Amino acid sequence: MRIVVATMLMGLSCGRMAQEQSGAVIDSRGVGGEDCAGILPPGLPDSRRTVTPHESYEVCGYVTVDGAGNLASEAARPNFPEGRWRVVTRDAVPLGAFRAGLDLIPQPNGFQGLYWRDFPPGSAAHAQWDADGTRRNEVAVSNDSGDPRSERVITGGSSVMNNGYETIGSGYRLSRWRFDADGQVVAAALDFLRHSPEAVGGSIGMA
Repeated sequence: MRIVVATMLMGLSCGRMAQEQSGAVIDSRGVGGEDCAGILPPGLPDSRRTVTPHESYEVCGYVTVDGAGNLASEAARPNFPEGRWRVVTRDAVPLGAFRAGLDLIPQPNGFQGLYWRDFPPGSAAHAQWDADGTRRNEVAVSNDSGDPRSERVITGGSSVMNNGYETIGSGYRLSRWRFDADGQVVAAALDFLRHSPEAVGGSIGMA
């Protein structure tokens, strides 16, 4: 419920980088009314609208909220796997910024996801970001031939599946990691296939 309400209370605008700053409170309006009776809880604070700065070649798209109510929004080049995320409090006060993949996963405090150590596509790592943009608990998950994908784990944390081609042995290696809510590795599994996973229906399980 917290995530739903936080998203409703704070609207996002996509502003030009040179003119508007991330986290600026544009207005403050009452929330709810008779039409919302029985849907929203009573006594909600005023809504706020904040700006996500972007360059002329970028678009604004994704937004997520962590368990502490901090809102992260991104601006990225079209068809680019990585964006610039900016984090503000529920009162639209700027906290920090960082670069990460577009499938950022909220945690009780902060966020998890992928980022590319080299220009995408390239080697990728999984990391935890605090609300102020600090990156920690970095774990390499893919070389430049891999295709890493991250997923949310409902009980907390995240998982990463990577499908990477191995030149030695002419096959594919499937790798999977499970991370807790602080970004620490709690399980990992590897499997080597002589053919592509799609060709043999390959998959790996993890306890």
